[in-house]
Amino acid sequence: GPTSSITVPAHNNPYTAMPTLSGTASDNDAGGNRAGINPGDVKVSVRDLYSGKYWDGGVGFNSGAEAFFAAAGTAAWTYSDTTLSAGYASGRKYLVRVQARDAAAPVNIQPELLPSVTYTIDTTAPVSSATFPGNGNFQQPFSTLSGTAVDALPATVPVSTGTGVAGLSLVDVELKNVTDTFYWTGSSWTANPAWARAGGTSAWTLAVASATIWTDGKQYSVRARARDAVANVETPAPAVTFRIDASTPTSTIYPPVSGSFYNAALTAIGGNASDPSAGTASGVNRVRVSLYRSAPTTGYWNTSAFAAATEYFHQAASTNPWTWTAPAFTEGNYTVHAVAEDNAVPGVNVETPGPVSNFTYDVTAPVSTVTAPANGAKLAAPPAVSGTATDNSGAPGLSLVQVSVKDQQEGKWWNGSTFTATL
Repeated sequence: GPTSSITVPAHNNPYTAMPTLSGTASDNDAGGNRAGINPGDVKVSVRDLYSGKYWDGGVGFNSGAEAFFAAAGTAAWTYSDTTLSAGYASGRKYLVRVQARDAAAPVNIQPELLPSVTYTIDTTAPVSSATFPGNGNFQQPFSTLSGTAVDALPATVPVSTGTGVAGLSLVDVELKNVTDTFYWTGSSWTANPAWARAGGTSAWTLAVASATIWTDGKQYSVRARARDAVANVETPAPAVTFRIDASTPTSTIYPPVSGSFYNAALTAIGGNASDPSAGTASGVNRVRVSLYRSAPTTGYWNTSAFAAATEYFHQAASTNPWTWTAPAFTEGNYTVHAVAEDNAVPGVNVETPGPVSNFTYDVTAPVSTVTAPANGAKLAAPPAVSGTATDNSGAPGLSLVQVSVKDQQEGKWWNGSTFTATL
């Protein structure tokens, strides 16, 4: 009996369109007497595996029963119908079968187990996105961009055994220096628009040299463009934009003034903090403060005592200016250390080392004595007055010593040149 085969489409291949089906047919009578195949006796059927319906020959896939239609040619046959091509729907699988009959009487028809080929029509472009860096981020320099892509079915076609897609082929990435209008080729910057080939598809990456391509404070954008196995190319989505922030913020401490001595309550420690280049930097996120006592005992303030052996930080209120409520001070030597952090991601830029302010808290008055004249002495002439004065250990030291002399009989005070009624 006759036999036939299908050449196009190839089994399980995806296509954007399939206007012409083709194959071969022959009459192979076992006795050597071949009647041949008459024109029109090679016939094909096409079934939509999603809906289960067959091609009806002119309107669409509407037939519930298998319907065969005559192909052109015999030994090399083709079947082409513009309405068939128009009737295909993206994301669906189709099954084509071919059947040949010879010219013998009675006619020999190819057995029921007919040659068949399954193929997929895919006219839907894949979709991709850039997931790192995030849109609007102030980004620390990094070495790899990344994102995702998917070759999905049309929204109106649910996943089933009768649906399919071509699958992703590649992803290209456009990395642009928006500030200077330059494009990354994969190895260098160019003034001409360029796309760099990513590694991977559904989860793609693009490696760059972080130490060489980024410029602090400049804005960049990234967008992806995916292509599937039948060359459906995505129209890229709007770009993700970000700015490089490699600069650390700075802070100051005031009060206390470094090197100062205080004898009044110092209830708040404060200062200012800023991130350079407003608008091109991420801004100060927070200021952290540590307080260390070096004498008479040592340790960092840990919310309840100067007992922490390692530096212990506390978050200040606000940033510019910033304040931190200090604990009650006792006499001693102290060091305040401030560190500002910005909003860059993923790890923030941290001020290093940050300012310090050393000060002494001293509420003990100095002590003085009069050594000459001796107490109760009776002298023939006014003596030279002398004595001693000391400040407590660790204190700032003496600033001055003042002496008063009173005429006990007259009740007057010496003003440096005469005795007067007032001190």
